[in-house]
Amino acid sequence: MHELVEAPGAEPSPPAAEHLRSCELCRRNLDAFREAEGALAGLREPPLARTPFCPADEDLASYAAGTLDEKRGRGIREHSEGCAYCAAELNFHRLMMEGESGVSGIEFAVAATPSPAALNRMASGTPGRAAGWVAVAAGIILAGGLGLWWSRPAQPPNDLLARAFTERRNMELRFPDAAHTPVRVTQGPSPDAPAALLEARAVLAREKAKHPDDPAWLQAEGRAALLEWDTEAAMRAFRRALDLRPEDPDLWTGLASAHFQRGEAASYAEMSTALLRALELRPADPVAQFNLAIAYEKLFLYGQAVAAWEKFLAGSPGPGWEQEARERLEAVKKKPATSPAP
Repeated sequence: MHELVEAPGAEPSPPAAEHLRSCELCRRNLDAFREAEGALAGLREPPLARTPFCPADEDLASYAAGTLDEKRGRGIREHSEGCAYCAAELNFHRLMMEGESGVSGIEFAVAATPSPAALNRMASGTPGRAAGWVAVAAGIILAGGLGLWWSRPAQPPNDLLARAFTERRNMELRFPDAAHTPVRVTQGPSPDAPAALLEARAVLAREKAKHPDDPAWLQAEGRAALLEWDTEAAMRAFRRALDLRPEDPDLWTGLASAHFQRGEAASYAEMSTALLRALELRPADPVAQFNLAIAYEKLFLYGQAVAAWEKFLAGSPGPGWEQEARERLEAVKKKPATSPAP
């Protein structure tokens, strides 16, 4: 590999570039090397700072494992929403536990990276220990990338994102291609991302530079941002994709979800407009229809919400979604047909 890349970020020499044009294996290996280089760059960042208010690392590990009592667990959850150190620590513990049941190479590489606590301990220890970890991590990441990861094709990012939503649904809307699941966390950004979302992010990081103006990749970028509740990033991705492909109903549905996350009356109106456009382009779309009913609820247009829920149920709701829709419909029927905002 050193014959292909002589220094981090350097371009291959002319003889190496000539070889790469005819050797697919070396091209793939070079891509994996550069991805590992990018992953290792994160290890060179200054360690996250622990605050006097942070819970003990043992409590964070117990919370990630689901063995902490409810009261202390609620405290850790609320604290980690505003603490980068503890959010990253929880993410590390969860990835390590998920790794026990089998993960892809890129997930293994991320999970093998020390937690913030471990990095801080190494940084405060003997001078060579942190540098030694970087060398070990390089081997782990490259082994994962070139061995475990290349042993199977990467899943399409939209499939991974749908799986991430099902694993940890963090908004009441439907998400394209995702199976039904109850809202599993408080609506909003989750302090510990599902492994499928991390894998999707790895795929997007590797591919987005190759497809800067491809609506399909912009759509995937927007969906990932929705799961992270990075509303403005999602808005930018979907709007750019719609500039390129304005007749795509999935892009209008994605843009509507970004408006939903803004949580303002004007945004709910924009949400309903985008969903009506999606349904104009694809009248039987169950995701757009489900989300439109919620948009009308948010706008206190309960008569229109009832009609939207009934239309959704008359179509093909899908397992699980039908029951949720019926429960919402019964709740909306008890409200006046229209109601002013409180």
